[in-house]
Amino acid sequence: MDIMNQTVAESNSDIADVQLKYRLLAENTGDCVWLYDLKNERYKYISPAIFQLRGITVQEAMQQGLYDALTPGSLKRADKTMRTRTDSFLKGDRSEDTVSGSGEYELYSSDGSVKNIEISTKLLFNDESGGIDILGVSRDITDRKMLEWRLNDEIARRDKAIKKLQEYESKLVRITDELTEKNKALKAIAITDELTGLKNRYYLDSRLLEEMERADRYSLPLTMIIFDLDYFKRINDNWGHDFGDKVLSSIAATAKKLVRRSDTIARWGGEEFAILAPETNLDGATGLAEKIRKAIANIVFSEPVQVTASFGVGEWMKGESYESWFRRVDQALYRAKHKGRNCVVQSSGVELMPIAMVKLHWKPEWECGISSVDQQHRKLVDMANKLIEATKNDANSEKIAGQLDSLIRHVVHHFEHEEKMLELIGFPEAVRHAGIHRELVEKAGKLRQEYLNADLKPSAFFAFLVDEVVVGHLLAEDIMFFPYTRLYTDGDKTSE
Repeated sequence: MDIMNQTVAESNSDIADVQLKYRLLAENTGDCVWLYDLKNERYKYISPAIFQLRGITVQEAMQQGLYDALTPGSLKRADKTMRTRTDSFLKGDRSEDTVSGSGEYELYSSDGSVKNIEISTKLLFNDESGGIDILGVSRDITDRKMLEWRLNDEIARRDKAIKKLQEYESKLVRITDELTEKNKALKAIAITDELTGLKNRYYLDSRLLEEMERADRYSLPLTMIIFDLDYFKRINDNWGHDFGDKVLSSIAATAKKLVRRSDTIARWGGEEFAILAPETNLDGATGLAEKIRKAIANIVFSEPVQVTASFGVGEWMKGESYESWFRRVDQALYRAKHKGRNCVVQSSGVELMPIAMVKLHWKPEWECGISSVDQQHRKLVDMANKLIEATKNDANSEKIAGQLDSLIRHVVHHFEHEEKMLELIGFPEAVRHAGIHRELVEKAGKLRQEYLNADLKPSAFFAFLVDEVVVGHLLAEDIMFFPYTRLYTDGDKTSE
């Protein structure tokens, strides 16, 4: 009997210890722990944290009902939720959703302020009363809710900003697309002749340089055709400019049908047209020009008039400048006019030889005032004349090659000396001028090798050497520094 009493006493002691520990835990936590007897509608326990939560004592809270402190909206939600759970619990439902639950509510504090709280509850069956006890934990989440609201406000503000940016982006894309289309239209207008619908001179100029570079890189033939309508002024004078415009449009349409997709046909200006034929040699382009000439002559117009055209055709020569090439083709067209019109005349390239083979004579106006520079210029002219003479007299290739190398070496020496003089007198374009020197020397060296390898026609090389390096550079570039060098002549500062 004593052992039994001792066991009961120890058991009661253990229970008391557990209860004490739970009480200490409940009364020292920041959350408010409470136990409510739903059947008798009274609190059985409320922890001291109720004061921090509502600003009232435990005794004051014990006198109130379960929902006394909730705001109307919270009260309605809590009552509905609790009724549903307790009804199910009394019917034997012990599922997790029925036994346990939590929610966020608004709670009045004693000072009239409203706090946001989170209430977690668990339903317990009371064996003594046969009713339900509600074990609850109320936690102040006002600060957390404030942060959530601020975060949500910030998210909403950023969402609004993002939406605005997306609208702007969409608008910008639309504007960009519109601008792209307008730019395409403007570009088409900028490179297209309004009357004939052909490309214009601006576009052809850009294509010429591109095709020249391609032909040079891959050693491909490249030919230009220029044709001009015969006696077009008479058509305008006799039949009016409106009819003249119709003639130009018909000529353009006829010629366009005969060229390849890779060819470029453009209205050069007035009644003049030009065709650029890549990968086409002189004979091939001449055949194309003949087809177009015959087609133009066979066009039937509304007025009793026959329209014809004269053609100049020239194949680009490796190393030849655009200006030299165009001049040759234009001269061929000029000869076609003087030959009787309505015909095609080729420019084979031999026209360049007389330009380079004419003996050069020094002119006083070529003197810049610096004696050393003028002496070197004279020597360049003399060496060019000797080279021309050797070529005319069919000198052997070794002699010509020797004179050619001497001329190039003198050009390099002269350019270096001239650059020093220009720097000394303070010529503002000295750097640009030196850049031109480098380009000429580089091109001369490249063409010299191609000439010696028989990859370049003599006419093209001598035309470049004399027309561009010796005379051309002197008259086009050097004369630009003459006003600066002549200022120093009287003082003889740079004459030596």
